[in-house]
Amino acid sequence: MKNLFPAVFDSVWKRKETKIYLAFACFPLIYLVASFFGDSNFYQIQVEEGLKLPFIEFWSMFFEGTDSLILPTMALFFLTISVFKREVDDHTLFLYKDLNRKQIFWAKYWSLIVIILVFLGISFLVSLGVFYTRVIHMDFATAAFFNSILADTLASATVLVAISLKAVVSMTIASVLCFYWNTGATLVSAIALSIVMLITTATGGPIGLLFPTGYQKMAWTGSRAALLAIAGASIVTLFYVLVLTHISRKKFSQLEF
Repeated sequence: MKNLFPAVFDSVWKRKETKIYLAFACFPLIYLVASFFGDSNFYQIQVEEGLKLPFIEFWSMFFEGTDSLILPTMALFFLTISVFKREVDDHTLFLYKDLNRKQIFWAKYWSLIVIILVFLGISFLVSLGVFYTRVIHMDFATAAFFNSILADTLASATVLVAISLKAVVSMTIASVLCFYWNTGATLVSAIALSIVMLITTATGGPIGLLFPTGYQKMAWTGSRAALLAIAGASIVTLFYVLVLTHISRKKFSQLEF
């Protein structure tokens, strides 16, 4: 696995689908450009009177805004399909015939996990640059990295964690569906899944707790609630990963060379 992972990750990193997915992490740059146009209505930031916007809230706000576009989820689905199905569709799976199928699967899966973490890292760096070069000069912002209220800082962190975990769940679901459905059907399911998650996140309730992002509302009710929300989102994600990777790994092992 240790020897296989670098080669597989290098292959995943070089794919155009990876570049398309990671490009969405630069979404705050659009706000940077729009902020120079005084009459622009793009992403107007509203802050309660007497409060200032710290970096952590700015980042979580735009990270959530990026996710709500649905396009990043579709790009991640398309990347996952490419990673797990390209060799099958191109009839080049025989290149792996001397390697352990289980190790191949996990090398691909962990490569995608790393790509999701890279997405988070790019989003952080871009948001950091936009915030400290442009946003802090606006009346509603403060140069502080964290919010002075611990509960609000934890709530913003919960948003970042929950959306990242949602990406892991989405990728894992795609890794299963791509073996049973064609590319078109899998991408349609990505749209449907994103809409369902957006609705359940907004409405909350028991159904929302079936997805990592469904715990976001809970996080805004206090520091302890935020920690419980992170734990809940992590447990739900772990459940999806354990169940779905078992199915997709088994299916991958059954593919013919």
